[in-house]
Amino acid sequence: MLSTAPHGPATTHDLLRHYFGCIEIHQRADFLDPAHEFWRRRAELELLKLQLAKYDGTKESDDHAAEMKHQVDDNVNKEIAEFAIAIEDQYEKTQVLREALKKEWGTIPGRLVCNVEDCRKAWRESRECRRGIQRVRKWRKSQKSPY
Repeated sequence: MLSTAPHGPATTHDLLRHYFGCIEIHQRADFLDPAHEFWRRRAELELLKLQLAKYDGTKESDDHAAEMKHQVDDNVNKEIAEFAIAIEDQYEKTQVLREALKKEWGTIPGRLVCNVEDCRKAWRESRECRRGIQRVRKWRKSQKSPY
């Protein structure tokens, strides 16, 4: 289930669900930028975990801070790259399904899918939907969370 509460990298475990369910379409390209607040905070959390795991109170522990930061940045960049591939895979799967359903147009399931598509389009164009979207955006802004 998607969360209605503000959440960030510490509580986001399913990135695809977060991306498709919580990130608005116009914000998605920016979300894949390593400088995005989500990834910066994720890197900070990972660095803190790594420092706590390796810290033994000696000066040598402190000397490895730059090395650990570099390791965390590399890990986050790899995670973003893998995530981008997963997003592309999801889009491709969705497109395959759409094409398969279009071929079914002459069948009862195909007509039902098209009816759902027509209803979705009508709903998205309705005044009630537009007002709802505005209310949700206003609510999200009031939650003081970039996610």
